Amino acid sequence: MRTGASAPFVYLSQNGFLLFTGYDFYNIQAAVLKESIRMDFLYKLIKSASGTWYLYDAITSRIFQVSDLFSKHHLALFRALKNKRDFQKLNGDDALTDVLDEYIELDDLYKQGRIFENNITDVEYSFTTEELTESISTKLQHLTLCITEKCNLRCAYCTYSGHYLHSRKHSNKVMSYKTAIDAINFFLERSVDSSKINVNFYGGEPLLEIEKIKTLIAHCQNIFTGKEQLYRISSNGTLMTDEFFDWFADNPDVFLNITLNGPEALHDRHRQTPCGSGSYHTIISSLSRLIEKHPKAYHDRVNFLCNYLAFDDIERIMEFFETETCLKGKMPVAFTGIRDVGHDGYISELVSSHKSSEENAYKKLIDMYTSNEGADNHILKLLFDMTLYRMHKRKIYPSGGEGTFAGVCPPFLSRLYVNCDGVINLCERVNDLLEFGNVIDGFDFIKLNRFLTDYKDANKSKCKDCWAIRLCSLCYKDAFYPATIDISYRDTQCEKEKIYLQSSLYLYCSMLEKSSSSMDFLESFIFDS
Repeated sequence: MRTGASAPFVYLSQNGFLLFTGYDFYNIQAAVLKESIRMDFLYKLIKSASGTWYLYDAITSRIFQVSDLFSKHHLALFRALKNKRDFQKLNGDDALTDVLDEYIELDDLYKQGRIFENNITDVEYSFTTEELTESISTKLQHLTLCITEKCNLRCAYCTYSGHYLHSRKHSNKVMSYKTAIDAINFFLERSVDSSKINVNFYGGEPLLEIEKIKTLIAHCQNIFTGKEQLYRISSNGTLMTDEFFDWFADNPDVFLNITLNGPEALHDRHRQTPCGSGSYHTIISSLSRLIEKHPKAYHDRVNFLCNYLAFDDIERIMEFFETETCLKGKMPVAFTGIRDVGHDGYISELVSSHKSSEENAYKKLIDMYTSNEGADNHILKLLFDMTLYRMHKRKIYPSGGEGTFAGVCPPFLSRLYVNCDGVINLCERVNDLLEFGNVIDGFDFIKLNRFLTDYKDANKSKCKDCWAIRLCSLCYKDAFYPATIDISYRDTQCEKEKIYLQSSLYLYCSMLEKSSSSMDFLESFIFDS
């Protein structure tokens, strides 16, 4: 059971703004160290739900429990350690002798090699360009085809709504059959060493091109023999016919991802047709027919994706998925907040218009998750399990030194994205302006190497002196805006990420205090990247 109901609480809201209760930004201020200290010791102070203080050492990624006195005098303590001076004589302040025990403990940690001064001199990728070149020549696993840019809905928060700067807008563009075959053959040649392949159909609304998708999947099933095959269609769920259901049931390697944002009022609030009609009833009616005709296909291979704009809505969404009989107990596999970045201001207004008491709503969700009540709540686990997993399974660096871009993946290895014109992009999360060749001429390695060099050069000096370096999940999408490095944009994302990581450490430390076995469930944690 979570303790200390009125304890300090800091977290990141779904639109990236800091919310707080309980104390006056004390641990936020603690992160803003003087550069002379920060350059030598990288750390973060975290106060748990019970009011206990913890020190996260960014060089080793270890966590230590510390006293209230330590939290109040951490700057002076680390300054003394840095200068290797007698703490009792520091600044001639006799009052600080009250924390001599704290200094002795800190000094012991330092002498034992449990904490280090900042010895990160450079930041590298987790892969070399040679390794990347070799891997993407034979080991590709995921292909995403943007089969069309057309869509029959006009969802208010859609990346392609026209409200996100530098993102493409809906258009009538369609991937030709020839381009799709060229993309699949390109993928085939570069996945020879992979035992499993995933082909995802993306839009727009892919079901507008369902006949083409059927033909392409049949082609893939014939040429990827000897490999485990998985096909996914990401749909808004409004164009499903009985004929489609029959085909879907006959193809057990095809999965359907449908966006369903909770009960009718929440879903239809932003997922509407161009004329303003809601889409909820069309989806529910179609799903009812699928369940009646092919219940096993529904239960085994239909997945729900759920987006939310406000924490106030989450309890209603939880109740919907738990009680809506037509869903037959099926829960969403992804639960995602709308990103309030890179837009013309419309999305901010959209988020704000539906936000009333976000702070209390989120705090209530945390209370539920950290109590017995949330142990088996599927949506709460979607919200917080991955956060705990990343904290619990974080890599420990016994001697520090090594610096890597923790959130950056090897381009194309985990996801190859091809747009309607056959142009190769990083993935669907990164804007289409970053192009790295095409399915006829192949990868543009010169442009790719320049891209990786630019990203590293723009970020390494900032990252190597940042307390969040070991935990950071930022990637290329958070620095290139639209297709070149934008320092101001990157810095904004950095600050939001650090606040998010602080809240993650808060949750992790609070959960560990419950019992020594409170993280056991993470040992068997499985997620789809």
